[in-house]
Amino acid sequence: MISFEPLPKQHQAWQYLQDETTNEILFGGAAGGGKSYLLCNWVLISALTYPDTRYAICRARYTTLSKTTLLTFISLINRYELNNLVKYNGTQHIFEFTNGSKVFLIDLYQNPSDPEFNCLRGYELTGIAFDEGAEITIQAFNVLFGTRVRYNLKKYNLIPKILICSNPTKNWLYNRYYIPFRDGVLPQNIKYIQSLSTDNKYLPESYIEQLRTGPELEKQIYFYGNWEYDSNLLNIFTSKAVYNSFYSYLKHKEGDMYLTCDVAMSGNDRTCITIWNGLNCIDIQIYNNLDTLQIVKIIKDNITRYKVKISNCIIDKVGVGQGVTDLLKGCKGYIAGNTALDEEGYFNQRSQFYHKLAEYMERGNIYIKCTDDLKDQISQELEAHQKIDVDTDGKAKILSKDRIKALLGKSPDIADALSMRMFFEYSKQKMNFFVV
Repeated sequence: MISFEPLPKQHQAWQYLQDETTNEILFGGAAGGGKSYLLCNWVLISALTYPDTRYAICRARYTTLSKTTLLTFISLINRYELNNLVKYNGTQHIFEFTNGSKVFLIDLYQNPSDPEFNCLRGYELTGIAFDEGAEITIQAFNVLFGTRVRYNLKKYNLIPKILICSNPTKNWLYNRYYIPFRDGVLPQNIKYIQSLSTDNKYLPESYIEQLRTGPELEKQIYFYGNWEYDSNLLNIFTSKAVYNSFYSYLKHKEGDMYLTCDVAMSGNDRTCITIWNGLNCIDIQIYNNLDTLQIVKIIKDNITRYKVKISNCIIDKVGVGQGVTDLLKGCKGYIAGNTALDEEGYFNQRSQFYHKLAEYMERGNIYIKCTDDLKDQISQELEAHQKIDVDTDGKAKILSKDRIKALLGKSPDIADALSMRMFFEYSKQKMNFFVV
């Protein structure tokens, strides 16, 4: 017998999950607020209540999901003595109910070979639950919730529902949910419920005290549930500056045309090309699995289309990029690890150009035209770049590209291409650049 007794904040979310108007619920905002418990109860009870329905429990990595949310779901099945009504197929990661309902466990890691999540388009679902939504991309959200939630809704007079559980983060959740909530303009069909550790009467006081007295970053996010707190004071880019760069076209900054290209170093990376009119990035192009000649052709086509001088093109010449620069005589060749171009105290050119891009963004001098999907990617890639301890010469350093890849689960190719535009800002100061 199911005896789900929600806490007050969980009950509030539960009401929205059962109504006829709310489609999207963001629940959480801190640690220990009962996010996973609510999520698992909603999916389990819904699957039992409505025979032959289908639900998805999603997280960025199945390996993490299997060690967290899956265990909570199984514990509820055991607590409610439902083992005769539901079985788990560990090979296919599906819970199968005797009434015909199914619950899929879905890994939403963004595989570079499938950036549009076409692998998800075969699902037909009744409802979706995202655990730790901060880890999930807007692309996955759009594919799943935008096109996949329709199965047997009409049969039970239901509407599409998605429950997202998350701690504060400066990504698409911040833009889609928190900012409208803060400003009092959330659409009627979207709700945000903040649940803190202090709202959970079952938590031991020692755990709450641990959150309350922890390091400032952890305290702001996991105790106060503070969406406005800059996640790391070592960040080069502020969330506000990055956000503003998407929304003000700087006509007074129009000028020469430029092209930057970050060439894929391996099959897991992407080739990214950005086109600039002055300091306005007007086009971002991303490609997978291109060879040298294909990249050269695309660059030449862009040079013709946008009337870019070859001397205003810069290409990362490490690895595959060496062959690209060899075939584009007159372009600039960029090596991130090369010595900085002046005496401003940077460890290398990569650190130098990222700092300069952050400086320009903070002053409002950069505009980036892109889709909403790319805004989320760009924000994550830029804000992942942090200062690290200066070296023995006192020169400013940032996290290595390999470290960024480990943090994001993908290469920061768009951010690298954007930062390369700063190469030409130094050229205006008559710096001596390497010309291929």
